[in-house]
Amino acid sequence: VGEGSMLLAEVVTGETPALRRANEFVYPAGVSIAQPEGLGKALADRLAGEGFDAKVCVIGLPARWLVAKSKEIPPAERQTVNDMLRLQAEGEFSSELRDLVYDYAGAPSSTAAGSVLLLATPGATVQALLKTCSIARLKVIAITSTATALAAGMNLADSPPQVVLHIGTGGAELTVQAGGLPVALRHCLIPSEPQAIAGALGRIVAGVPADALGQAVNLWNGNGLDSDRLAADMGMNLRRAAVTDLGVESSAAQVVDALKFAPAIALALSAVRGAESPVDFLHSRLAAPRTRLVPRWAALTAALLVVLVAAGAFAYRNLQKQEAQVKTLQARLKQMEGRIKTADAVVSKVSFARAWHAQDARYLACLRDLTGAFPEDGQTLATSLTMTEAMRTVNGKTTATGLLTAQLLGKTSDQQRVQDLLDRLQRLPRVSEVKSLGTQEVGRSREVSFSISFAYRPEGR
Repeated sequence: VGEGSMLLAEVVTGETPALRRANEFVYPAGVSIAQPEGLGKALADRLAGEGFDAKVCVIGLPARWLVAKSKEIPPAERQTVNDMLRLQAEGEFSSELRDLVYDYAGAPSSTAAGSVLLLATPGATVQALLKTCSIARLKVIAITSTATALAAGMNLADSPPQVVLHIGTGGAELTVQAGGLPVALRHCLIPSEPQAIAGALGRIVAGVPADALGQAVNLWNGNGLDSDRLAADMGMNLRRAAVTDLGVESSAAQVVDALKFAPAIALALSAVRGAESPVDFLHSRLAAPRTRLVPRWAALTAALLVVLVAAGAFAYRNLQKQEAQVKTLQARLKQMEGRIKTADAVVSKVSFARAWHAQDARYLACLRDLTGAFPEDGQTLATSLTMTEAMRTVNGKTTATGLLTAQLLGKTSDQQRVQDLLDRLQRLPRVSEVKSLGTQEVGRSREVSFSISFAYRPEGR
């Protein structure tokens, strides 16, 4: 998560975890994490549009959103150390920042003193990100530091203390890793002037223990800077880290700007591998323990009894209410028996009359035009007329076209009169596709029977 964008990476499990897809989600104009409703909807649209399928996520926070302090701890059990650090955190941070969420990176020991890295971030930020992901239909399983997750993903547990320097679009973050755990966390903004970059990075490197700087600094160059020039300007040995250092399939290195998405890949890998985050603000070890005044079994028993009593009372009252409603409806129905019989009779009569009421005059208009086309010669007459409405089927749905198709059977005195009728029909403006289906002489009088088909388009169709 950054000030104006998020880096998204989807990783799938397997013998070797694989990067499925990566994308940068730039916040819409006027929207930030302070508006989780708008940000969550926009994030959901981006995930769906880019084909992201995962529903579980890990959130990484930039170092500039965190307060980090190194704390010395005495030999003690973990719960004792947790209580001690909680009191120190509330005493030291409450005067500077309010409503913080705390956690620490480190492994307390009951036999030896040590140190841990205490971190804090605003609780409002955590809640806003949780709401954003909820709207985007993502289940958050951890909220941690991006820099510590990236260092932890490099598997430097058995190595001497080392420095991991990540340079991204939002600035630079430095983590000192010792024994697989972060012991220092710093950040700085990247100057716009190239000649000032080495100086800014040198200031966050200053003060790093000498044994850590004795190793090559692991550089994640996600900002496209000239690594060789940077090493020369800083006077340090920089080792260029690659995505494959995280233990993901080598094909991930072929992704455009793979180094840019390295922090997001490291966060996703921590979920795929089931690794516990060095710092997790969602499951903080410094969260105040909940106190129970009533034993759990007693609370559950009392809750069950309350539910049973409430359910019984509700069922009884609901039954009484339904019985009263039934009696009321039965009385009303009896009062309406006469009106119902009268209404049934009216419906029956209207239904019968409705079939005789012409609401659509298309067939009548066709019959009128056809009658006008017949010659008044006393010889030509129709014996049968069949009219149907043409239908069409689109995407499995059948609809009426409004066009009528007709077949006319008739008889006349000779073939010439049949041809005259065909000519008359073809001249009608709403008649088309006039075809003779055949003629035949019948009887001793040599009368000619004929069959003609045509199409008729009513007015306004």
